[in-house]
Amino acid sequence: MAPRQIRASLLRAVDGHIADFVADCEDRYELGGAIARADAEILVGLARQVARSLGAWGAIAADLDLASQDTAAIESAGAVVLEAVFDGVLQPGAFRILAAALALESDGR
Repeated sequence: MAPRQIRASLLRAVDGHIADFVADCEDRYELGGAIARADAEILVGLARQVARSLGAWGAIAADLDLASQDTAAIESAGAVVLEAVFDGVLQPGAFRILAAALALESDGR
């Protein structure tokens, strides 16, 4: 798949997860849709911050000489960070938004 198509696919995934989350919250909570949309914006921002942190870690690890083993592993660390830190914290729909947004952010690097 061409890079433009990959990015479009990732954008659709983020948008789809946001739409599902908003619809679920609208059904379950008064003012749920508005609150869910605000939460989705926060989750997208959080994904951006996680991606930046991973990039910073990679830059630091790239400076290692003897201590380094495989700095490329940092690029795939996003999923591990999400699982370890946010899996039990976020509702499943919110977690899917965060994961999809991180994949989108990571694709832009």
